[in-house]
Amino acid sequence: IGIGNMSPYCASKWAIEGLMLSIAKEVPEHMTAIAYNPGGIITEMIYCLVPELQGKIDDCIKLGAIGPKQWAEVCVPHIIEMKRDDVNGK
Repeated sequence: IGIGNMSPYCASKWAIEGLMLSIAKEVPEHMTAIAYNPGGIITEMIYCLVPELQGKIDDCIKLGAIGPKQWAEVCVPHIIEMKRDDVNGK
């Protein structure tokens, strides 16, 4: 989806997806190429988009964003369990 005032960001997301589709056809069988969408992560970009959230991590979390440590605890095990045939190039 497109987001106003976020054209470069949105374009880069589409570019990554296309890149992964191509790389998936090139990597050896023991490797996997995926574009993993981490969801809402608390970064400086959130504060640029919604300046009133600056310094209000609890409010960011209420809106569905998580910090990098929380993301790693949830997502890394999920990534490790992925099967190549199910996710390569997706």
